[in-house]
Amino acid sequence: MTLLVGISFLPDSPYTRYRLLDIGSYKAAAWIYERIHFDDTPIDVAFFGTSHTMNGIDSRLVEQSLGDDELRVVNFAIPHFGRDMHYTLVKQLLESRKPKLIVLEVREQEARDLHPGTHYLAQPEDLYAAPWIVNLRYFGNLIRLPLRTIKTASYNSFPEFFGFKTGFSAVDYHGSHLNNAISWADGKERVGVASEQSLHPMKGISRPLGWLDELTFYLSHNANFYYVEQISELAEKYNVPIAYAYIPSFGAPDVSVFADKYPDNQWLYFDERIFKEKSNWADPGHLNKNGAIALSMDAANKLIPYFKKH
Repeated sequence: MTLLVGISFLPDSPYTRYRLLDIGSYKAAAWIYERIHFDDTPIDVAFFGTSHTMNGIDSRLVEQSLGDDELRVVNFAIPHFGRDMHYTLVKQLLESRKPKLIVLEVREQEARDLHPGTHYLAQPEDLYAAPWIVNLRYFGNLIRLPLRTIKTASYNSFPEFFGFKTGFSAVDYHGSHLNNAISWADGKERVGVASEQSLHPMKGISRPLGWLDELTFYLSHNANFYYVEQISELAEKYNVPIAYAYIPSFGAPDVSVFADKYPDNQWLYFDERIFKEKSNWADPGHLNKNGAIALSMDAANKLIPYFKKH
């Protein structure tokens, strides 16, 4: 056991860790690392979230719509819920850059489970320090750590054997923006519209009212809210403000039912007509091209007053 823990803490390459998360849309992790560490373009506004943000916010359009040539916007969203992933990425950003604002996605309610990809990216000490009460992934993440360290070291030591290119390649870099809201990586536009039958009001979402509800809430959401608080504390440490962006599914309440549970930061509530318009949805959880354009432009409209005051 001691040997396995020791292996987990052996030095490795964070960049290689991020590149080895090579699964579908999770590949955005490598670009996020590259944008932070190898691209000198400023990062002023950084969006963090799930596929709701990935498919709903086009950073280039937000940037253009802000009407300020000096403000640079990025979308650092990765699919699937799990605040431990957001904490890992926010920490990676704040340890190297000084953004003017972090925009953190909020949904109609927090998920119970944490992110399935965090064990690829997080520092060992962060995985060990994670909350273990009602954290369904705690022990699984720790069990994977020694193998992750060995795999990362193997790729760095024998790159030819794995067909792995070490180091940053400017030729392969996607550039200062990586977006999947208006079109996919292959250029195909996201113009699909959800069927009428699939779009209906959400049911069964309610805020805790009594002590039993509060206990149930804690047991269901403790792990994710722990990381919401950690993100807020981390941002405060680096003197970077946070704004919560409410990006719900179709048919969700107009505001997050758990809004009062979040640390005291600014909220961005977008034009609710965007979310009520059925033609804006690719499926019940994700906006399509039209919805993303509307949301991105409204995001800029909501951010303009903020930057005028700051």
